[in-house]
This record gives sequence, C-alpha cells and structure tokens, in this order.
Amino acid sequence: MKKILIVLSLFLISSLSIAQEVKNLYWEPEKPKAGDEITVYAEIDGNVSQITLKYCFLDEKGNITSCQFKNMELEDGKWTASFKAEDKDIEISIIVDGEVMEDKIIEVEKEKKTPSFFVYMVIVAIVIAMMAKIKIRK
Repeated sequence: MKKILIVLSLFLISSLSIAQEVKNLYWEPEKPKAGDEITVYAEIDGNVSQITLKYCFLDEKGNITSCQFKNMELEDGKWTASFKAEDKDIEISIIVDGEVMEDKIIEVEKEKKTPSFFVYMVIVAIVIAMMAKIKIRK
C-alpha cells in the first residue's frame, strides 16, 4: 500500500511540474491596421515541446472566414510568430502540445470606405448637365 501511495505521489508531483499555463499573451502593434505585420508574443510556464499560433479572420458578424496555423519560435523567453493583418478582426489561439490554452480577438482598424471614382463622375455629370440647362434657358 505504501508503494502505491509513493508512486501516486511521485506521479502527482511530476504532473504538476509539467503543467502549462499561458502567463501573458499580447501582440504588436496593439491596434493594427490592414496590411500591418502583427507579431504575437506568448509567455508560457511549464515544459512545452511545441507551440502553435492559430489565427482566424472574422467577417462583420464575427464568423470565421479562414484560419491558418504557424509554429511559434522561442526568442528571449517569449514564443513569437508573425503574420499580415487583413481588413478583418482576427481570433488568435495559442495551442500548446495540441491543446488550446488561450483565445483572444485582435480588433483591426478598418479602412474607411470612400465614395468611388464612379460616384464622383456621376456628381460631376449632374453638375455639368444642370449648368448646361441654365445656359440654354438664358
């Protein structure tokens, strides 16, 4: 019985020492715009053999449109990976040894939509037509 307790205690202690936890997860730039290179940083406690970044682009309703995976590299005690932002918000997930440890949403500054060249041409055509009518009446 004592041997079983010793074995269980050793197993419990060893499993606690390899428990993984994401201590800190952040990215730069903090408020990215479409086209920016986003670098994600993860500080992880515990013994890990593989860290993967999953990033998914979201539509206006928050639904996933596409996902990609990137292996993270250890640099100065932080796991890092980079990718290019699109004009959509991004859901990121840190996957440690096959298990999703943390999810966050990166809000991307949207490009402001401006009237197209066609709209400007229509407005110019209307103004020219109105000026022509005024000249004809005189």
